[in-house]
Amino acid sequence: MSAVETEMINFFRSTLQRNYGSSDGKAVKLMMDALLHYKFHYIIDVDKEALKAINDKLYPDMFGRYFVETNEQPIDSLHTNWERYDPYHIICSYKFKKQLNEETYYQKELSQATSPLFKEVCNAYEATGSLPFTVVWGKIRDNKYQCLDAFETDRDVQMLFAFFFWRYLCYCVNIDFMTGKDKTKLYIDMRK
Repeated sequence: MSAVETEMINFFRSTLQRNYGSSDGKAVKLMMDALLHYKFHYIIDVDKEALKAINDKLYPDMFGRYFVETNEQPIDSLHTNWERYDPYHIICSYKFKKQLNEETYYQKELSQATSPLFKEVCNAYEATGSLPFTVVWGKIRDNKYQCLDAFETDRDVQMLFAFFFWRYLCYCVNIDFMTGKDKTKLYIDMRK
C-alpha cells in the first residue's frame, strides 16, 4: 500500500471519528443511512486543509494517471479536450487509461482482493461489463459479507470505501473533484 493510500484511509477514518464518534463500519453505515435519509443533501464535517493536502498528492500521483484525450472542441474556458475519469468511473468500469504500469484499478485492486465483497463486485462487473454506483452502494450497505465489520481491519475494504466516498468528502468542502482545486478559489479566479 502506498503512503498516499494510507493517508486517504486514515483521513476517511478520522472524518468518520469526528462526525460519528467512531471510525468503524458502524460509522460508515450511519453516514450511508443519513445520506439516504436526506436524499444526499447531507454534509459532514470535513477538515478542508487536510483534504487539500492529500489531494495535492493524489492528483499528480494516483488520480492524475487517468486522463483520456477526447479530441472534442472545448465548450468554454472551463472545459478542455481532456477528460478525467474519477474513482467512481474507475470502480464502475467506464473506459479509462491504464496506470503507468499498465494496470487498471480493476486489475490492481478489485480482482486481486480476497474479500468476498470484492469477488461479488468483480463477478457483477464481469457479468455486465459495468458496475453502477448503486450496485456498489447496495452491496456495501446490505453488509452481506460483513464488509462493514471488516472495515476495521481489512485494507481492501478500507481502500474501496475511501475511494468510493472521496468524491463525497470533496463535495462537503467545495473542492472540485475533477481537479482537486478549491471551487471558491476557482470561481474568484474566473471572475477576475
